[in-house]
Amino acid sequence: ATATGTWRQKIGTQLWLALYNQGLEGWSTWRRMDFTGFNAPPGMTMGNIPVRMTYPLREATLNGDNYTAAGSRIGGDAVSTPVFWDVN
Repeated sequence: ATATGTWRQKIGTQLWLALYNQGLEGWSTWRRMDFTGFNAPPGMTMGNIPVRMTYPLREATLNGDNYTAAGSRIGGDAVSTPVFWDVN
């Protein structure tokens, strides 16, 4: 009750801090909670931070046709391609 911010900011910040040594989980929580209060690390911008995981190389190797089709439907298989829930 004494912390400032919305419930999403309070819970998201505490969970993100608790996941300090678990990089992928911390990143996933940051994306899931959609909390914009965190800043990019020194020497980086928000554009340097991935917004999605790419398809595995094995998928391109073993399932090339579907990999290409799926990539073209979402705008490319890149870490900067927004996922469907991204509003920005």
